[in-house]
Amino acid sequence: MAKIKRNVPSRAKGKILKRKTHSKGKTKGMVLSRKRALTFEPAPSAADSFSEDMLKIEQTHTRKTRKKYDRISFIYDLFNGPIEHKLMNHRKNILGSLRGRILDIGIGSGKHLQYYSPKAEIVGIDISERMLAKAAARLKNDHRHCYLIPMRAEKITFGDNTFDAVFCGCMLCTVHNPARVLSEIKRVAKPGKPVIFIEHVRSERRGLRILQKLASPFFRMLLNDHVLRDTVQEIHKSGLHIREVRNIAVGDV
Repeated sequence: MAKIKRNVPSRAKGKILKRKTHSKGKTKGMVLSRKRALTFEPAPSAADSFSEDMLKIEQTHTRKTRKKYDRISFIYDLFNGPIEHKLMNHRKNILGSLRGRILDIGIGSGKHLQYYSPKAEIVGIDISERMLAKAAARLKNDHRHCYLIPMRAEKITFGDNTFDAVFCGCMLCTVHNPARVLSEIKRVAKPGKPVIFIEHVRSERRGLRILQKLASPFFRMLLNDHVLRDTVQEIHKSGLHIREVRNIAVGDV
């Protein structure tokens, strides 16, 4: 369950959490920021009810995806630049409106951190520590309260109803089982609070869908990215109440 301790020295800001595994296989840890330390311990999650074989498949997929993002981390911002440019104004408007404690799943290199309100408390998780290192470097001269934690979206180690908002940016297309991630999001978000996704999805346009099929093997090889995934339908099935679906780039993001 998440707790906050105050009066952490300012020199601690921007460090990435290093978790220690205890003898019983559980993890505890602390991530340091400019003024506060966020501590957490294992909480019940959807992963607990999965079979050992299913968990092994998930973990294998995670390892492969982590390696791919670690490998491309040094050029990721350049590679992702054109898409990020198209999404910039939308990210500014969406992220700038969020308040309270925010969970940012798949925070990556943290290029969008600048769009959050200085009053927000951001908890950013990602499976790639090299990507998190880039995000930490961005925080060096930033005064936002931000915690960076290596963590799988399929097993979020925070208690129920912890966050005032959850944001996912182009992340559901890379996980093995999006239904499990959505179950975790539903669990850790406070009831009635916003959950926002910016995702590229399976196109409803025949021409674009053909291009997606042609590009799919390349993106899966590069980043384990499933560009043909029907993410909107996955969110519908999760039980989350969808207030709005809006196309904001290339007709299908």
